[in-house]
Amino acid sequence: MSKLWVERMHHSMRKYLILAFVLTLVIMIAQRVFPTGAAVSKYYKVKLIVDDGTGWQDRRELLVHSNLTALDVLKQEYEVKTKYVEGKGLFVVGIKTNKWVEEKDPYFWHFCVNGKLMEVGADSYLVGDGDNLTFAYSDIATCLR
Repeated sequence: MSKLWVERMHHSMRKYLILAFVLTLVIMIAQRVFPTGAAVSKYYKVKLIVDDGTGWQDRRELLVHSNLTALDVLKQEYEVKTKYVEGKGLFVVGIKTNKWVEEKDPYFWHFCVNGKLMEVGADSYLVGDGDNLTFAYSDIATCLR
């Protein structure tokens, strides 16, 4: 074998080794940036019911991201005022329907999911597929479906 041929082979081999190293590095970085099994964005179908106690009621069927809370869903559709209750989360105290409707004793906004009165703030409940979310203003807790 000639010395020239050996040098060319050595040079070619070096190029392939560098290329292999770079490709390995790119693959490793890609796996960190785009890990396998990464969460795929899912959507849920939910029904949002808002009743402001004046005879006005709105029912909407929505397609929402799976990682949203009931409060997130409500805020996507309406202007909302909240207050924090220690250990329970954010409670709705006002919703702008066709006008602002805010809590005034003995009336209050209550929050139900699938016909069940919730004892936590709307920010503490992650929506599930098929949920019926109700925000109703009255002096008694009524869960609409």
